[in-house]
Amino acid sequence: MDLAVELVAEALRLGPSSGYNFIMAEEMGRVVGYTCFGPIPCTENRFDLYWIVVLDSHRGRGLGRELLARTEAAAMTLGAVRMYAETASRPQYAPTRAFYLARGYR
Repeated sequence: MDLAVELVAEALRLGPSSGYNFIMAEEMGRVVGYTCFGPIPCTENRFDLYWIVVLDSHRGRGLGRELLARTEAAAMTLGAVRMYAETASRPQYAPTRAFYLARGYR
């Protein structure tokens, strides 16, 4: 979480030149999910999905799908033609891999 706070602070301080963009999901004034994404340095029109985070209490409601769709749309308006997402191969990340695979990521 500390790294996420640092990236938000950097994005606020530097604006678009930070390379970090955020999409937030709020419920009753509280952040319940977010994505962080941005252009991949030294590439043309390629973007990384750095993080997608949804509180455990809000999983299984379609919020991750909504955040990802909003992120892809925002990246496209910034010129993205391809978005990349990475995750660990450890067993505890199997649901994350399934999430990405179900949405067309390979």
